[in-house]
Amino acid sequence: MRRFRHALVGFLALAFLVAGMHAGLAAAAAAAPADAPAKAAAVLNVQGLWWNAPAGSESGWGINFAHQGGIVFATWFTYDAARKPWWLIAQLDKSAEGVYSGPVWTVTGPPFNAVPFPPGGSPGGSIETPVGTMTATFADATHGTLLYTVNGVTQTKTIVPQVFGTLPACAWGQEPDLALATNYQDLWWNPQESGWGINFTHQGDIIFATWFTYDAARQPWWLIALLDKKASGVYAGPVSTVSGPPFNAVPFPPGGSPGGAVETEVGTATVTFAHGNSATFAYTVNGTTQTKSLARQVFAPPGTVCTPLDASKAFVDQFVDLSGRANRGEITSEQYVAQLTALVASVDTAARGVELLQRYLETAVLGRNIAFPASAQSSAQDKALSAVDLDPILASPTFQLLEAALRTNVFLQAPDAAGNQIAAANVAVDIALAGLVVRVSVLDAAANALVPPATGAQLLALVATNPFTAAKQLYQALGLPIPPWLVAAPACLTGCGPLTTAYSGPVSGQAVLTVSAGPLSCTANVGFSGTVGFNLTVDGVAITSGTGTVAGDATVTNSNNPVLCPNGVYPINGSAPVTGTVSNMTANLLLGGRYPGTLTASLSGNTITGTISTVLVPTSPPVVANFTLTRL
Repeated sequence: MRRFRHALVGFLALAFLVAGMHAGLAAAAAAAPADAPAKAAAVLNVQGLWWNAPAGSESGWGINFAHQGGIVFATWFTYDAARKPWWLIAQLDKSAEGVYSGPVWTVTGPPFNAVPFPPGGSPGGSIETPVGTMTATFADATHGTLLYTVNGVTQTKTIVPQVFGTLPACAWGQEPDLALATNYQDLWWNPQESGWGINFTHQGDIIFATWFTYDAARQPWWLIALLDKKASGVYAGPVSTVSGPPFNAVPFPPGGSPGGAVETEVGTATVTFAHGNSATFAYTVNGTTQTKSLARQVFAPPGTVCTPLDASKAFVDQFVDLSGRANRGEITSEQYVAQLTALVASVDTAARGVELLQRYLETAVLGRNIAFPASAQSSAQDKALSAVDLDPILASPTFQLLEAALRTNVFLQAPDAAGNQIAAANVAVDIALAGLVVRVSVLDAAANALVPPATGAQLLALVATNPFTAAKQLYQALGLPIPPWLVAAPACLTGCGPLTTAYSGPVSGQAVLTVSAGPLSCTANVGFSGTVGFNLTVDGVAITSGTGTVAGDATVTNSNNPVLCPNGVYPINGSAPVTGTVSNMTANLLLGGRYPGTLTASLSGNTITGTISTVLVPTSPPVVANFTLTRL
């Protein structure tokens, strides 16, 4: 410990307040599950703010862990016998998997507003005094036990992370350049003023700061700040001090209850991040205004970085959904442009959004490097002149990345074992993203009258079945040579051969049906359960032949006319030819041989999803049941 202590005296000062002490944060914590899971890391890392379990049961005290390598540095904020704020520190070394133990100290030092602030180890600087020991044991990243002996008092607490937003995933040693981090959860200090510090707990657009320092009498004093995001890299909010029950109180009354912690607002603070390892801390506390430079406290290089949960799949899913709705004709071209513009803007303004999109494209779609941005590497002839409405899309980093993904497809000379002629981890997603790019290019050309309206309409229809063939024909319509990467694109992408497959799976649902027979009618609740099957022969993406079948029972209850619609269980079976494309297949059939019904479905990979609907359902959409089928 002496080695670590003398090298990092200032590290001794980072203590932390329980987020539930602030009324606004307490409300957010109540709305979020206390044990919301963090994204699993390869190695257990517990960095963050923890408090007593169950969440909120002892609000008013808490402990922050800075976890780097085999060391967990703890800053524990609590209260002394006089209910004054009191912080302690502990350096906990790993003794077994998930177990960290070490000594506990209390610290005194110069007042927070001292100018200059003498660093620890210098005359007038901070002084630490050993007062006990601590062991923290973690079952996983969200469940732990705290055992300590302080000033002769031994207690055990069960602890969980403090959740007021979305917990980030933290990992040590995986980000060599801390400046690249966009989540600021860590222990921060001023290296020239060791002895005080501040912990940031960063979840979503909120940073909860616990600032440990000293009062005018050189006694340990901690403050809290709830900092909301005001602009990129800028977080600001009120600063409060807190008093509460002694650390060894049994029971420990939670904040807001009689005898519990009480906070008093004493100022404001703004933290501005130049990058992931440099910040400015400006505050006014009790009439004193100061500005401090901050950096992360690294005691086991290269340090720990926390990152938001990977949102790349969610981004891609939104692109694929929009492409599917456009290809199926569910939205107009104008709606498509508006929605794609909004989606691209949301990704380009989200923290690390483009990076996450690139990560998904490289690993989950193409499994290969993607040149970025594409526009810097492609010739001016690669796309038509842009229309005003499409400028935001064409100029965006996100769309340039999608263009690059379009160019990195690998086309096979013959179908693979699954009948695909495009090399991709997820063929359906890859084709959908290619369709986004080609559809915008066609709309761009049509908006600038570079292709006749009829040609534009034909190309848009072709995008739905094979965007690469549509791209070839667009180049030809513009009088441009087809680029080499596109020359190799086959006319058939999936299910080439043709390919015959069968799918089956359960179906269930319920609805209110209305049946009319001459002057009579009835309304009844109907629950449906059974199976749905498809036998398909697909050439490219078009259905050349196929049959859809439904087998199951309908249970009729609460009929208002039991003569016309008697309550009971009735077999509902039917079959009909399937028409359309794999993304929009339809089978019109008579359920039970007498009631009109429609199977509507979409094939993606080895899964078919769809619905059973009937005109007998008076609501819109008239869906009776939903199903998901797997390939047999």
